[in-house]
Amino acid sequence: MLIYGDKQDIENSQNNQCNPTILYCNPNAGYYETLYFDSQWIEFYTQKGMNLMLWNYRGYGFSQGNPNPKDIFSDGEIIIKYLREEEKLNKIGTHGQSLGGMISCYLAQKVKLDFLCADRTFSCISDIAYFGFAKWTKFLIKILAKDLDIWSPKNYSDSNCYKIITYDVNDNIIPYMASLKNGIIKQVSFKIFKIYLKH
Repeated sequence: MLIYGDKQDIENSQNNQCNPTILYCNPNAGYYETLYFDSQWIEFYTQKGMNLMLWNYRGYGFSQGNPNPKDIFSDGEIIIKYLREEEKLNKIGTHGQSLGGMISCYLAQKVKLDFLCADRTFSCISDIAYFGFAKWTKFLIKILAKDLDIWSPKNYSDSNCYKIITYDVNDNIIPYMASLKNGIIKQVSFKIFKIYLKH
């Protein structure tokens, strides 16, 4: 669902094309229909005159298919292509909250977006298991669900756009050690270490 920013309407398409558009990627178990009850991001972006694209992942709500990162990433790419080619929108960014942060990081890197907000998200699912539950669960995920274990810090680092990370120190779901913020520190440290080894 595409929502135009304040002081815009569907008829005023030339103005809509000039204003930035944000693709909002829901948190886990989040449906865009529930944003009616938790609408702060809709209000935040639309009151600034920005367009907002809301969507449900496959397998969520009435969407068909099974949710898995590979197919959800592909769906996100198709939505961005639609916004660029059909809606003729020029400036496109993404805001991903929690699970949506993994999707947003991928899209920002893959389809060259203009803006990325990685909002209270994680570095990879196995890190949540390792630091939030029992250490052995990380290895269980890597064996049984390796397709779900995407390393988002690399996508975040490789995306060439304006970007911001948010982190909640009181987050009860994503421990700091499993956060994207901490994962990026690991990613940068690893890059520096590799450069050091070459010299």
